[in-house]
Amino acid sequence: MGVLCFGSYAKLLQEATASTNEGVIDLIFNGIAVRGSYGTTLGAPDQSKLINSKLNVPDYILRAADTPAVISAIEGYFRDSVVPVILNGRRPKFLSLLMGLIAGDSNIPTAEKSNFLSMASAAQTDLTRLPAYLSTLCLYAVQQPNNLKKNPLPVQIATSNLITIFDGRLYLNGEEVLLPDVLTPPETHEAHEAVYIAELLRAYAHAQNVPSIAPDAIPPEYQKNFNEQRQHYINAEAVRRRVREVFPQNDDQFGIFKDDIYSGVSPVHAQTAAHGYDRLLKVLAQAANLPQGRSLIETQLAWIGSSQKQGVCHILVNEKRLTWVVP
Repeated sequence: MGVLCFGSYAKLLQEATASTNEGVIDLIFNGIAVRGSYGTTLGAPDQSKLINSKLNVPDYILRAADTPAVISAIEGYFRDSVVPVILNGRRPKFLSLLMGLIAGDSNIPTAEKSNFLSMASAAQTDLTRLPAYLSTLCLYAVQQPNNLKKNPLPVQIATSNLITIFDGRLYLNGEEVLLPDVLTPPETHEAHEAVYIAELLRAYAHAQNVPSIAPDAIPPEYQKNFNEQRQHYINAEAVRRRVREVFPQNDDQFGIFKDDIYSGVSPVHAQTAAHGYDRLLKVLAQAANLPQGRSLIETQLAWIGSSQKQGVCHILVNEKRLTWVVP
């Protein structure tokens, strides 16, 4: 999802402090080696390259960042000179984006990442710990390769939008993206429900060996199942809509999730069943118990449970990829 290096750290700090390229470079470098105005020394083109992770940090900064004198003094520098210039209104976004950046960087050693995230959590609730956290990250970031081929920040939707995932939660520009609090199927069936509801009614009719069943005449023995399936569908649809709102169009995480469910239930769907309702129950049971798939919404977000997995089956019915009554 991202790489913690000088460029990514500096860009987030730059936004949080409303600094220029030169200003944020000086803000960081002056805590490591007192050499005057580094932004001016580097010149505008190199300032831009440094901020955009197209140029490695100068050797004298790298060397100084690893000395006992700097290591012992930098927390005080951040307390006196860096934290005070972080704008209060931008601090929550800054901290959440940093956490997402750390969590998504597979290059950080496990023990070090755990320590960074522990410090991050502490700093969010106790601002007196912020200087230690930010200065520790700074010393790590400036010593990482910064001449990179790809943007080290998390996936970008647009120039000002960033997605981060931390501890099973999704953030867009530092604000947590939540699923709707109340997921209740509407009393009146909506247009987007027409196909999967029609197929449910076909399954019930097939089991009853009758030509058809009307939506307002569902036999009592199927009413509970019908209500449950609508709930599953609404739960899956809520995830689909949130993913569509947040992730870029060329990053179809819900599509990956949906395809994984389809692959997992297809063998059961192809088996002989007594009737359509029997096939429905077997496929949904298989879906509910499938292992975690490849999508970020399964591997990194706490949005997916057995209900959403079953609900995706109805989305697949809407797409005509599944059907309960097989000729």
